[in-house]
Amino acid sequence: MAAQRGADLPLGDVELPYARSKIASEQVARRLQDAGAPVVTIYPGGVYGPHDPYRGEQSETLRWVLLGRFPLWPRGGLQVVDVRDTTAVIRTALRPEGGSRRYVVPGHHLEGDTLYATLAATTGRRFPHLVVPGAVLGPATRLIGPVQRRLPNRWRYPADLEGIEIMRRNTRLDDSTARSELGIQPRSLGRPSPTRSAGWSGPGGCRPAARERSASPRQRGTRLAERG
Repeated sequence: MAAQRGADLPLGDVELPYARSKIASEQVARRLQDAGAPVVTIYPGGVYGPHDPYRGEQSETLRWVLLGRFPLWPRGGLQVVDVRDTTAVIRTALRPEGGSRRYVVPGHHLEGDTLYATLAATTGRRFPHLVVPGAVLGPATRLIGPVQRRLPNRWRYPADLEGIEIMRRNTRLDDSTARSELGIQPRSLGRPSPTRSAGWSGPGGCRPAARERSASPRQRGTRLAERG
């Protein structure tokens, strides 16, 4: 397990395009901060939550899991946060008198087994899966990329090598600075953000509660999976 790290953590070692672009932008921000510019950096992690007007990467992965088409998950974990906690950090941190600062958005370290168990508890369905080493999934995922670039977006399988590499690092983030300085506590995993993401669709749309309560566990899981 990786040591817990805060907002001053090293910039990472994933040598892939998305990660490199993030590292490059962070280097610019840190140079400005070191020069005394009032730059505030916020690190959210994987963002879940309701009212997503589009089907982003996290929501798309949940949809495939709920459809039973995502049976393998890389070993490791990452920081996940609720979108409402992310906006609270941004809103609270953007005060002109604060100077340069860095905050990790308060959240939870999420691993594959916890994600599948949470969705199973929400839908009343089982989601058979295997958590396997990233070294096993990496070669297959590397082959998927070139194929997917030739396919329509609706056929895109939400698996990529960079996501596996990030999960393999299993970095646990110290978000205590945002908790103490901004007074923001993460929403409990007892009512987790992933299930909120799965249950909402469209611009501000929500599943009809009465209809969902009357549905069978299989119907609830299918409806959650088909939304987005």
